Amino acid sequence: IDRDDVTPIKAQREVVAGGASWHPGFREHRLTGRVLTMWFLHALEDALETWMDVTVTAGDPLPDEYWHISDDYEGVKKNVSEMTDTYCEEGSTAGLWPKRVCFVPMYGRTEYTPRNDPDNTSLRSIIKPTADGYVPELEIKVQYEGDDLPIPTLQEPEGEIDVVKIVSAKKGDVRRLESHNNAALTTMKQNSHQSVLRELDEAITPGRGWSFPPAGNNHAGYCDGSFYSRCGRGDNQDCLLSGHNDGRGFMLGDGLSGWVVFTLKDLKEGLIIMNIDGWHGENPKTVGWTQVNDGKRRGLRRVDAVDLLDDVNDDTRDLRFDDDEVRLSQRRLLPEGMLVDYALNGQITTLDQAEWEKRYSHSQRVVELLTILDDPNFTGGQAQDVEFAVRVRGCNRGKDCTLSINHVYWA
Repeated sequence: IDRDDVTPIKAQREVVAGGASWHPGFREHRLTGRVLTMWFLHALEDALETWMDVTVTAGDPLPDEYWHISDDYEGVKKNVSEMTDTYCEEGSTAGLWPKRVCFVPMYGRTEYTPRNDPDNTSLRSIIKPTADGYVPELEIKVQYEGDDLPIPTLQEPEGEIDVVKIVSAKKGDVRRLESHNNAALTTMKQNSHQSVLRELDEAITPGRGWSFPPAGNNHAGYCDGSFYSRCGRGDNQDCLLSGHNDGRGFMLGDGLSGWVVFTLKDLKEGLIIMNIDGWHGENPKTVGWTQVNDGKRRGLRRVDAVDLLDDVNDDTRDLRFDDDEVRLSQRRLLPEGMLVDYALNGQITTLDQAEWEKRYSHSQRVVELLTILDDPNFTGGQAQDVEFAVRVRGCNRGKDCTLSINHVYWA
C-alpha cells in the first residue's frame, strides 16, 4: 500500500516472505484468536455470575477463596516438582541439558521476538556498559511510527459483524496505557545503565566489538506480539506493512570483540546456560579492525590480537556451512585454534574443543545449548548478582571465528 509519508529504503516485496505450506494463514490465526477470546469471555461471564450470586447472600467484599489463586499456584508448582520423569528428564539423561532445568524455575533474557516487555527482557538489558557508558545496540533504524494504513484483505466483508467497532471504545485507553508503559520502560532501561557506570578496575573489562547486526532476524521496535506492537519497521525490512514480529535475534562477537559482560540478577541455584548458533557470518562491528577492541583498552594502550592467542595456532579451518544439516551437525566442532573464554565473577575458564564437547548439545533443529554452570553449591544457597562474561580468542575475525548468542538462562 503506497503512502505519501513513508518511502521505504529497501524495495518492498509483493507478498510476505518466509511462508511455508505448513504455516497457517491470517484467516486461520484470526479464527483461532476469536475462539480463544470467546473462551475467556465465557470464563469472565461465569466469574461475574459467581461474584453476584455470592455477594447477594454474603455481602461485599467477595471472600478471598473465590478470587485469590495463591493456593492453586503453589499446588501447580508442587505437582510439577513431583512429576515422574518426562521428556525433559529423558533429554537430560541423553546429555542435552542438566536435569535440574526440569524442575528449577529459571530467569532468561533473549533477542528472539516476539516477547513480553521487550525492552526489559532483551540481552541488551543485562549487558554491563563500558567505563564510558557504551552498550551495543541494534544497528537498525525504525523508518516510521504511528498506525499502519488499513489492509483491505484484513477488513470485515460488507454486512459482517465488525469486531473492531465493538471494542473501539477502549482502543484509545489501550494506546494511552501502552504509550505510558513504553516511556516508563525506556526510563527504567536508561536508569539501569546509568546506575552501573563506574571506572572498571577489574580484569574483565567490557569490550566494544560485539554487535546486533541489521540482519533479517533482528527486529527494531516494540515487538511484543500484540495487536498494538510496532515491529518490523527497520531499514533492513522488505515488507514493512506486515509488521512482522517473528525473529531469531542474536548478538555476534569474534576474536576482536573483547568481553561481553552480563549481570545475572538473583542467581541462586548455580545454573547458567547459553543458547548459541553459528550461521550468521562475519561480525560487521569489527570490519577493518586488526586489534582487540580496535586497539583500545580503557584508553591506555593498544592491544594486539596476538596478546590473547597464548601460542594457539590461528590457522583456522575453512568451515563452509552452506548445507543446513551440515551446518548444524558441524557446529559442535570449534574451528581449529578458536577458544571460548567465560568468566564468573572474574574467574576465567577456557573452553577448548574437548571442554566445548562436554558442555555443548544440539537439542533441537535450531537450538544449540552450551552449559556454563551446573553447580548447586555455587552461591551456598544464597541469591546473589553474578557477573558472567564471554569472549572469543585464538583467532581474529571472519565467519569461522564468531560466536552468536541469542539466549542466556540462569537460576
